[in-house]
Amino acid sequence: MKVLKGLMASLFLATPAMAQAPQEALLYDASSVGLEVETVCSPTKARTPIARVIWKGPPTRPAQAAAQQRLEVTVHKRGFQTGAYAVASTTKGPEKFAMARSAQVAPPHTRALQLTVTQVRQAKDPASITAIVEDLEPGLNYSWRVATDVAGRLVTSETIVVQAPVCPADEDRGASNSK
Repeated sequence: MKVLKGLMASLFLATPAMAQAPQEALLYDASSVGLEVETVCSPTKARTPIARVIWKGPPTRPAQAAAQQRLEVTVHKRGFQTGAYAVASTTKGPEKFAMARSAQVAPPHTRALQLTVTQVRQAKDPASITAIVEDLEPGLNYSWRVATDVAGRLVTSETIVVQAPVCPADEDRGASNSK
């Protein structure tokens, strides 16, 4: 019985130290990311819908750098739950999105997730990050979220759903019909 009591005491004493990291993750409010997504037609590329994704950076502690956040996107109804989503780092551009490692099979509409982060801007005050994402498929609904690694635990923001616009382009028909 003494061995069992000693074992229980050591487990009890070890629990607060071990629970400290998950508790820190619980203190991080994922809704504080303030995720905003706007889809527009590119001002520089004809017929190209883009997404402007804006969110607040992670907590500013030395152990938690911006490299511990990532942008996630899906076009599937339950894509985040089934692993049918794509991921990109949030610290650099240009960068191609990669399919999540948890995807069991290649989902349909994989082309719709072959997106590119073309620009990333980080403002110092307030600590916000803006990513410009290209190669969206016109008319599809895209679900976006930010995942933050807090003390080894992945915490995700709210999910924002937006539709990629259809971007028409004006053509000079007179130039093509001239002889």
